[in-house]
Amino acid sequence: MSCPSRCALALLLALLAPLAALGAANDACWTDPTASTCATLLLSSTKLWTDLNATCNTGSATVEGWPAACSLREACVEAGTLTACNPMSLILAACTEDSTISTCEKYKTLCGTGSVVPACTSAKSITGLTSATSFYNDVQTLCSSMTMTGCSNCVAVSGTPTAAQLQASCPNPLGTLAELCLEMSMDGCGDWTTFCASNAAAFPGLCSSTPAAGPSPAMAMSPSMDMSPAATPSPSSSHSNWAVGGCYDDPTTASCTDFVQPTSITEANITVLCDSMPFMSGCTLHNMCNAGTASGTYCDPFSILADLCVDMPGMNGCQGWVALCSASGTKVAQCTQHAAVPNLVITFDAMDQVIDMCGQMYMDGCSDCTSRTACPNPILTLAQVCQGMPSMPECASYTAMCDGGAAGTFATLCSSDPAGSSTPPMKMYMHAAWTELILFQAWVPRNKGEYIASCLAMIATAILVQFLKSLRLRLEAVWASRLRTSCCGGDGAASDSGSESLGAGGSKAYVGASGCAGPAPAPGLWAGWRVASLAQLRRNVVRSLFTGVVVFLDYMLMLVVMTFNIGLIVSTVLGFALGALLFGHIGEVGDRAAAAPTAAGNENELEVQFVEPGSCCGNRQV
Repeated sequence: MSCPSRCALALLLALLAPLAALGAANDACWTDPTASTCATLLLSSTKLWTDLNATCNTGSATVEGWPAACSLREACVEAGTLTACNPMSLILAACTEDSTISTCEKYKTLCGTGSVVPACTSAKSITGLTSATSFYNDVQTLCSSMTMTGCSNCVAVSGTPTAAQLQASCPNPLGTLAELCLEMSMDGCGDWTTFCASNAAAFPGLCSSTPAAGPSPAMAMSPSMDMSPAATPSPSSSHSNWAVGGCYDDPTTASCTDFVQPTSITEANITVLCDSMPFMSGCTLHNMCNAGTASGTYCDPFSILADLCVDMPGMNGCQGWVALCSASGTKVAQCTQHAAVPNLVITFDAMDQVIDMCGQMYMDGCSDCTSRTACPNPILTLAQVCQGMPSMPECASYTAMCDGGAAGTFATLCSSDPAGSSTPPMKMYMHAAWTELILFQAWVPRNKGEYIASCLAMIATAILVQFLKSLRLRLEAVWASRLRTSCCGGDGAASDSGSESLGAGGSKAYVGASGCAGPAPAPGLWAGWRVASLAQLRRNVVRSLFTGVVVFLDYMLMLVVMTFNIGLIVSTVLGFALGALLFGHIGEVGDRAAAAPTAAGNENELEVQFVEPGSCCGNRQV
């Protein structure tokens, strides 16, 4: 090798020697971070983010939210705030929660006790960040008392699930918890509130709602929830649909008397609230106003917003109304001029009252509200049930609401048909209403004329029943007379061979030697039981038709009487009385001895069964 070549190689080795020594020193810091040389160890941001990504995608950390620090990584990536997030802090937080992740071993050593590595000493712990498991449990606490679309992102696993099962069923516990708690402060949001109290600036996507976030899914909540306003770190900027400053900050100043919140803001708030919880009482009233079935003072948008926010003051969308109208000594006239419906039955009270009443007695409407999580329109269902049983104690609040002024605007809600159906409510007490369900769903008189026509129909039906009963008695008498004539006629031969004849006392008649009938000896149990002759079969067919028609009409009239409607009851009784007056004599015959009651003490003239007197036929049973 020539001298120039050797000289160049020597020079290169001389230059690389310090770098090699520095690299060896840096490598030593991963095993002994307490050495003084480690104080100059610099870790690039690119390397730290690469290792953080590996930490959140290695071993058990195969989903975005396990460990919880990986949810923060996702929040930083989505918000584009990578420079504001300290990757070393996130790595250490993830490794503290799950030390089994393979990439954690070297960082646990690098940042161990006595470490002088600048990246480790400058990394701050994330205050308030618990574990993904803790956030998962918080979500299940919330979702056990409400139903919302967000809960489908974190489904409970029965039994004793493995870590992999938990991660698969709830990929991002902290993100799901933030979504739920941003909508309303509720029992179960404590861990989220603690986290956001210290980290809202670094992770705004997890700690404050934004205009892009939009309304949250609809939900159904338990009355046990905390309805206080959500404790978000920056409430003044958490919603785009209400203004800040001025009367929102201090509505007690005299200049706020004439303040009016723009209708566009009010309607935007109503939309957010009713998109989130469409089953709220105020949303039902809002829908009725929009549909044209209600009109008046309480259909004003600000009044509807008041209904919603009196019900759920902590919901996203009520911040403006709460700021203006809930402050002590507010001067804003709009709050009193367009107030909520007096004595409004709030959503969960309506649910509880319906469930309580339907637990005592099943009524029309009970199937529409079977539990707090299966009650899509509680105030409408309450109205339907209370119209049927207004005397029940649970209906006191509904009555107070209607009497307090709601009936003037929401007439259909306080009328006898709140659900807008063709079926009026059931009243299990004597009453005199024009509207009544009579036997069939389509038979519902809606005015006085239709009601009178229905009463006349009851009178006519009862008269018809009495006529049919009289006509059958007449037929029985005619049949008995014909049997006697054919049996004791000129040749003494019975044209109706094998027919029975009963004596006046109900016993079989036999002909003695003189040719006259006399009481027969008491027969045995089965004596005389035989197949009916053709003539008897024809008469039995007629008897069965009469029986079927009369029994059917009798039971229909009985059901009409069971409506407890006084007019229908009086009409039915009047019809029976007129029927007896008009047709009670039809069954009579000249010889009353030819008739005998079927049972002693029977006082119903039309129930008398006409029977044939003793036979005079030949020496045989007829």
